[in-house]
Amino acid sequence: MAKLFSHTLACLMAFAALPQTSNTLEWTTRNPRLDGPRLNAVAATESTCVAVGLQGQIIRSTDAVDWTPHRIDPARQLMDVIHVNGKFVAIGAFYDLSGAHSVALTSEDGQSWIEHPTSSRPWKSIVHGNGRFVAVGDHTIDTSVDGITWMRRTPHAYVNFYGIAFGNGIFVTMGVFHDGQGSYFYSVQRSADGVSWSGGAAPGAAVLRSIAFGNGLFVMVGDGGLIFTSSDGVEWTQRTSVTASTLHDVAFVDGKFLAVGNSGTITRSADGIEWFQSRHAGSQDLYGCGIAFGRFIAVGERSSIVTSPDQQAWTSASAVTDRNLRAVTFGNGRFVAVGENASAIYSSDGANWTARPVFESIGGLPITWFNSVAFGDNTFVTVGGQGAPTFTSPDATSWTQRYWNLGSDDLFGIAHGDGLFVAVGWISTGYGLRAGYRKSENGIDWTGGHVGPESPLRCITHGNGLWVASTFFLTRIGTMNLIELARSTAQRDRISL
Repeated sequence: MAKLFSHTLACLMAFAALPQTSNTLEWTTRNPRLDGPRLNAVAATESTCVAVGLQGQIIRSTDAVDWTPHRIDPARQLMDVIHVNGKFVAIGAFYDLSGAHSVALTSEDGQSWIEHPTSSRPWKSIVHGNGRFVAVGDHTIDTSVDGITWMRRTPHAYVNFYGIAFGNGIFVTMGVFHDGQGSYFYSVQRSADGVSWSGGAAPGAAVLRSIAFGNGLFVMVGDGGLIFTSSDGVEWTQRTSVTASTLHDVAFVDGKFLAVGNSGTITRSADGIEWFQSRHAGSQDLYGCGIAFGRFIAVGERSSIVTSPDQQAWTSASAVTDRNLRAVTFGNGRFVAVGENASAIYSSDGANWTARPVFESIGGLPITWFNSVAFGDNTFVTVGGQGAPTFTSPDATSWTQRYWNLGSDDLFGIAHGDGLFVAVGWISTGYGLRAGYRKSENGIDWTGGHVGPESPLRCITHGNGLWVASTFFLTRIGTMNLIELARSTAQRDRISL
């Protein structure tokens, strides 16, 4: 809660300096970020793309750039969607006092949806082949000729099915059975018509979560980055994976295989045999993938959507970063914002933004957050937590580390005035963390000290020859009370708060 106070107070102090005109209060959202329940699957026509997810979340787009969220009954957990014969068919589950049930919805335009009565257990995956839909899920296989009326079928073995695909004239599905006593049975099952099923043991003792067919091959992916291929659904070959992350979905799109999974993992393959890692945007877990309007699309946690023209470089479809941003400043003709997971973005007009992280998590550097950023003497300086990391940049396109210790120091605010950068926050001592500051004339060489308040200083500004720093604030019946306000004359050789 204290961090929320500091960020809010910093914004309020900046806002107070603005002239309070009617134009000042007219705000336009930039860098919009979809936020909501997890998205699990995506399907598209030539004119409409639809992604579905938990709590009835449905996202629709006509260009893969602008997305409109639509929420049906939040008790509906949508797990998969396909488009066949002029309509979208979405399936999933809902839960009530009587237990867990299957859900089927159809739509011609991806905007208006009709739910159809079903009487099965929760579904996870759907496919269409040989003139019929087949849905699989929690120990159940069901078929339908129209996506509306469904009939339960008898599987070869009752397991918790995860995915299903159709190719070479056969349906192939896989799942796992847990006996409740620590034993697991992993199964792959096949059918020519979706009605009569045969099968046997899966090729690996791990959960396989998705399957796709293309180029004459079935490809299964799952936990630990496992990848298996087969031409007939009977004999399987394990392929070398480029990730150990769980892969949640695989699809065959535009003549290539695409697989997505935890922590933003995206892998690709031209033949299903040799796989390559793709660069991606963000680190949200991804659960579904597909193609629309000539762009590859992956969806996942917090309604995240990332797209790519070539399956290699991926960017957020709805925001230049999916990280929470904590501070913004202006200098050298551009705005610069910083935030969580070393994120940083910049813009020359405040409308169009480019992401340039302060650093990538390589070479042993830990992931951290940046709380504040200031500009002075043709230099941007950003500071943050987990060791008081301090970085500088002339243009926010590349950053240089100037300070980072091994302690728990956390710098919450920084400002520039009278030729001096001053940052405030928690500073380590032999007796633990205390309120303190660090100062520098150039952003490179820093000295510091401690001040009186027991609470850390959380924001700082400079004006009228004074440095003003504050701890936190409280609100009471619409009024604000600043607690332990501290101030100092701007002296280049010392700061006495």
